[in-house]
Amino acid sequence: MLTSLQLDEATASLVLKTSTISELETQVGELKVSLNSITADLEAARQNFENAKLAKASTDKVLAEARDALVASQGDGHKLEQVSDEVRPNL
Repeated sequence: MLTSLQLDEATASLVLKTSTISELETQVGELKVSLNSITADLEAARQNFENAKLAKASTDKVLAEARDALVASQGDGHKLEQVSDEVRPNL
């Protein structure tokens, strides 16, 4: 049979363990909130990366078109002829 002192010690131990469990549950809740925030941040970063890839592809296309236009315009330069002191296109 348990004595009054043993019951008091068991009760104190149970209260301490209950308090510890409560603190751990609070920490787990905070960690879940933090994890959800990190997950949302990662998803936003992934979406930003995808948007950046699309923007880069679009920019690369515009750049390629501009380069093609520049090459084409420079190719027309050989069609110029010198007439006295002015330069006119050779039609």
